[in-house]
Amino acid sequence: MLREHAEEFPPVDVSLPWLKPDGPLVTKRLYFSLTGSAVHRTDFNTRVWKLALVQTGVIPEPKEGVRHQAAREYGMHALRHF
Repeated sequence: MLREHAEEFPPVDVSLPWLKPDGPLVTKRLYFSLTGSAVHRTDFNTRVWKLALVQTGVIPEPKEGVRHQAAREYGMHALRHF
C-alpha cells in the first residue's frame, strides 16, 4: 500500500531544524505531506484523523461547537505505532 501511495503522491525531501529552532538543518524524506511540507500533528489530528474515526464509528461525533474529546489512544500518538 505504501508503494502505491508513493506512486500517486511522490515523497518529498524536507529540511527542518533539529532539536531546537536554530539547530542544524536535517533533511528527511516524507511519505505523507501537505502541499510539500511536513504534516503538523494537531492539524492532521483534528482535520483528518478524528474525522475518519467518527466516520468509521470508532469515536462519537462531538456536539456542534465542541472539539473532539482528547484521548491519547485515538490520536496521532496511537497512529504512529502502526
